[in-house]
Amino acid sequence: MSKKSILFASLLAGLCLVACNSAEGQQASVTSSENPSASVEDTTITNDDLSRGVTTYQTTNGETKNLTRSRIYASSGAPHVDSHPDSGIKQKLLVAPISFKSDSSDPKWIEPTDTLLTKINKTFTASDEELATLSGSSITSVQSFYNQSSFGKGAFDVVVLPCWVEYEGTAKEFESSTSQAGVGMSSYVRSWYLAEYAKEGHGALGADWNYEWSEFDTDRYR
Repeated sequence: MSKKSILFASLLAGLCLVACNSAEGQQASVTSSENPSASVEDTTITNDDLSRGVTTYQTTNGETKNLTRSRIYASSGAPHVDSHPDSGIKQKLLVAPISFKSDSSDPKWIEPTDTLLTKINKTFTASDEELATLSGSSITSVQSFYNQSSFGKGAFDVVVLPCWVEYEGTAKEFESSTSQAGVGMSSYVRSWYLAEYAKEGHGALGADWNYEWSEFDTDRYR
């Protein structure tokens, strides 16, 4: 047989081998796509699975404690909120609606009305039934969402201020006064709150307002 014939036969055999392998690969791919769950394990977690989860632990003194993320943080020395204290008293979350002076150059300025204040309150504290009636949908309040999504292990009491915290300036003036808006406003709210609460009849908070600042900031201001 000539060298050309041998070379042609070798190329033909190689092409046949490649074609066979390609066909087998396509068949395997088709078989796999037709039954995508054949090799995938069902790992769906149900409420029954969660109910069997461990939620307590024993200390070296034999005490039973709630197993929560806040306890893990406490053990590491990191800042934390005890969302499920052993005392049964939930941590309070203060919602402080902030209002700024009117600014015609700011298209994002919103007028601080009583109607808007009520909407903020309902968004954070309303029951599922009440919010469904108000909104016409199945959305939940912030307080309800955390209670349900944590299966009652991360619940807290939300308290919304009964009035607007009035900043003595525009939003743009506040932004230019600090590089840490969240920290700066938290400090402003604290100063405003302590000043109003110290007034006769608790100032803008009202005479019926009985929450001391320490109930919202238990780490530092007892």
